[in-house]
Amino acid sequence: MYPTTPPGINANTFPYYDTPTLHVPASAKAAYTKADIWKNFTNIVAIGSEPKATAEQIAALDALITRALTLYNGAVEGNEPGNYRPGAKAAFKAVIDDVQERFSNNMLAEDVEECMDLLNMAINSFRNKQVKNDTQTDNTLAFAQSLKAAAGAEFLLPIEMNNVNAISGVQFDLYLPEGMLLSKDEYGDYDIQLSDRTTVRRHTVSARVMTDGALRVVVSSQQNYTFTGNSGTLLTLPLYPQSTMETGDHDVELKNIILTDPQETRYAAPDMKSVITVSNFSMGDVNNDGFIDVADLSGVVCFILENAGESLVFNAADMDGNGVVEINDYSALVNVILNQSVPTASMRHKAKAGGQTADNYLTIGNAVVEGEHEAMLPILLNNVTDICGFQFDLYLPDGYSVATDDFDDLLIDLSRTTTRRHSLSLRKLENGALRILCSSTTNALFSGNSGVVLNIGLTSTGTATDDYTVSLRNVVLTDPQATRYAADDAQAQLSQDVIDGIGSLTPALSKGEGAIYNLSGQRLGKMQKGINIVNGKKILK
Repeated sequence: MYPTTPPGINANTFPYYDTPTLHVPASAKAAYTKADIWKNFTNIVAIGSEPKATAEQIAALDALITRALTLYNGAVEGNEPGNYRPGAKAAFKAVIDDVQERFSNNMLAEDVEECMDLLNMAINSFRNKQVKNDTQTDNTLAFAQSLKAAAGAEFLLPIEMNNVNAISGVQFDLYLPEGMLLSKDEYGDYDIQLSDRTTVRRHTVSARVMTDGALRVVVSSQQNYTFTGNSGTLLTLPLYPQSTMETGDHDVELKNIILTDPQETRYAAPDMKSVITVSNFSMGDVNNDGFIDVADLSGVVCFILENAGESLVFNAADMDGNGVVEINDYSALVNVILNQSVPTASMRHKAKAGGQTADNYLTIGNAVVEGEHEAMLPILLNNVTDICGFQFDLYLPDGYSVATDDFDDLLIDLSRTTTRRHSLSLRKLENGALRILCSSTTNALFSGNSGVVLNIGLTSTGTATDDYTVSLRNVVLTDPQATRYAADDAQAQLSQDVIDGIGSLTPALSKGEGAIYNLSGQRLGKMQKGINIVNGKKILK
């Protein structure tokens, strides 16, 4: 930097501050060491005072250049064992030429060190591209068949392994299209996730960018543990197509694929190539609002019923990419909603804040645990507009769980609709919450504008004596036009020893010997599956 006054910069102008050396005018060195952001550099030197390379350092670099040229001149490209992969020599020579242009007897010490690092990496990379006389078997890596991404939004790239031998380690070079990055975690490490074919204690994963721009990924085990199974996803790479990336098809490749077993056998797998289709929308985000939730299910239904508005994105609803939106796309999106955790940072950035603001929300009626440690938890829907679906995460305190019936099905009953109009999908999340998704394949509406919409049977161990809080979080509602309504969290008390009613019980329901009612207050001829009210008491059938 030649300005004597440090210019203003942002914290993310430079990716690192501890490794590079910042060169500044001698008269401005003190100013840079005190200026915002610039002071983060740990190596600041005055221009003209940098240490020169010693004669020994210059001689070592000269010898390394000669060694690299000897390796390059003796190499032959081809597909036979001992040959080098086509294109490897050109990439190697480009690094050698760059170092030779920088070479002089008056080089700075840091320049010599940088050139040595570049050449050593290039030599190692070139040697790894030599065709080996490997043991050939049906141990291979592969991409998923359909890879779709949205510019400016993170997406997951699964790498699958099919193996006939017991495999304990894998390495490969990943070549991504220009403009697509591999996401990093909060520690600055590549955020590569291993699948359930192993555990983090049995295998570790590391990655580094090579001289030719490829990302080398290595999965290994110090104990030589083998991966479970013979097929399926091995690891997942979270990729981020930058917002400036052009839409369309882009090549992605796996090269230099090597697998090994505990006996150190080397298996070379063929290179793999696929196409990532980048669009300006996220797959599954049918209403293009930056969230993937129950509102997008309504959008899929609109396409199935052929009454979709212009604001809905057809390709985002076509989950399998076959050019038709059908019920299997609906099912695929249900799985995505149930299995996603929280929105990624890129999705949160793209999302439109808050969704629509309307008085559509869910609340919880207070429940009492009594009898056989059972309780009914009513979920109430209050809506001023038409609502056809909702989702939320249910958080119960320790010692409580959702009750099951004689068929081991969870005791969760719908109200203000019929089971033929709406269906429930559920999944227990890693944090212990239960994600509940209620939707309709016809975008049918819930009746009325207030009252119980869902009843959840609960059980407890009976060991607790105090009141505890149950809550709903990540509450989202939708209308038939796929409008997203984000509601506030809701909570209520679970009481252990005080019977004060549950909100939907009225004096009328306690009259009549043997009278049976459902949770909507309708009198029944006989007990039905789920929660019944008999003489004012709750009975699970």
